[in-house]
Amino acid sequence: MEDQGGRSTPPYLRSVRGVPDSPFRGSMRSEANSSISSYRDFPHAKKYQAEGLASPRGIAPQANSRAVISALKGLQEKIRKLELERTEAEDNLKRLATESKHYKDILQKEHHAKSTSQGIISKQNDDLQNDLQGAEARCHLLEKQLDYMRKMVQTAEMDRDNAVQRSAMLTQQISQQATADIKGQIGKLTGLEREHMKLTASQSLAESKIRELEERLRNEAHHRKLLEDKTVQLQTESERNRILLRAASPPPKIKKKKKKKVKAKSKPQPVPGNPPGHFHLNMGNIPFVVGKSASKSHSVGANIQQALSLLKGHNPALCNALAQRQARRCSSSTSSDSEGLEDLLLGLQDEFGHMSFEHQELGRQINETDDLVIREDLERELEHLVKRMEAKGEQIAMVKHQINKRSEQRTRPKYRPQPHVHVRPRSASARLPASGGEIEVVTTVKTKGSKGVFAGVENRIPQKPGVNADKNLKVLKGMQNLQSSLTKDDLHWD
Repeated sequence: MEDQGGRSTPPYLRSVRGVPDSPFRGSMRSEANSSISSYRDFPHAKKYQAEGLASPRGIAPQANSRAVISALKGLQEKIRKLELERTEAEDNLKRLATESKHYKDILQKEHHAKSTSQGIISKQNDDLQNDLQGAEARCHLLEKQLDYMRKMVQTAEMDRDNAVQRSAMLTQQISQQATADIKGQIGKLTGLEREHMKLTASQSLAESKIRELEERLRNEAHHRKLLEDKTVQLQTESERNRILLRAASPPPKIKKKKKKKVKAKSKPQPVPGNPPGHFHLNMGNIPFVVGKSASKSHSVGANIQQALSLLKGHNPALCNALAQRQARRCSSSTSSDSEGLEDLLLGLQDEFGHMSFEHQELGRQINETDDLVIREDLERELEHLVKRMEAKGEQIAMVKHQINKRSEQRTRPKYRPQPHVHVRPRSASARLPASGGEIEVVTTVKTKGSKGVFAGVENRIPQKPGVNADKNLKVLKGMQNLQSSLTKDDLHWD
């Protein structure tokens, strides 16, 4: 076509000036519109009712379903990208159309204004034509890509259908296996429940037995603790008694060889000192010979009867006066010493009691400890404490000996020298009824040859001992009896 100036219009401007487009461009637009209209989103919520299959949601294996879903998502993304490129190409085409219109207006204006710009316009037209050809080539490429994507979508749909079928088959197999497994598990659970009931019963019995054993162990531990404490206490008491007995017992006398010496026989000398007091006789123990008189006679029995009658008629008040005066003199001087010794004895006994308590505590610690080094240290300390207790026991025994000695000195009877009485070779014993019940005399008559001699009189005549003297004597006798009855072999525990 020619314009008003007689020039022909180029083919790419004919559509702008009312000239119909080329058939190639129309086919391209129809294909683009058909491709745009053919794309739809995948119906996720639609169920597969046409095929008669159940929805594969949650039934297909996870690996296949995830692979199919990821492939579909990738295809959708590629399709979206292709659609975006297509829309961009259409926008470019529209922009080119608008630009061509704009250029046409410019050319019309320039055609009227300038007629010498034909070379520049021809170059621009060539460039525009080249751009149009490139756009058409890109459109062809996009169409090919769309065809390829359609084929991929079809293959993906086929794979999806196959996966759905496989998943349905797998679900059936899994359901069958699950029913079989459930039945087996139910049987196992019933067996396990029975075993659990048996185990709970046995566990309850075992727990009850364990509680009983724990109670027995606690009782045995308590009993053992009591026995250990009792053993330690008995060991301490035995050690204490042993030390006291050892200290109270007299030291063993060393036997010395007696040398034979010829001594001249001498008459027994009277014991120097204060003159002994009057004999206190127990009339209940004096023998009385029936049929013998108390008058002078040559009969030995009658003479003994006379002597006993004279002893019976004595005055105790006059006889004890001298002894009481002498006792008053010495009691004032020894009272202060005896009090000091008693205080010292109490202090020593208190210290000995503390040592025995320490001995008991050390024994308990030795029984409780498990460390050998600590046990050896405690045993050495116990040996040292035993030595201290022995020394303290010796001190107590010495003080007691001094106290007993002083008490014996205060309560000692004063003896008179016994005269030698010549008697006939015939012994007699007389028993008289006791009037006062205070005097005890034991007489012994020995005969030698044809002449009877009253060799000696053995007297046990205590002078009215007081209460303290009796107590001390009883304690001393008890200690001696205990010492004689106890030996080292008696002190043992099973």
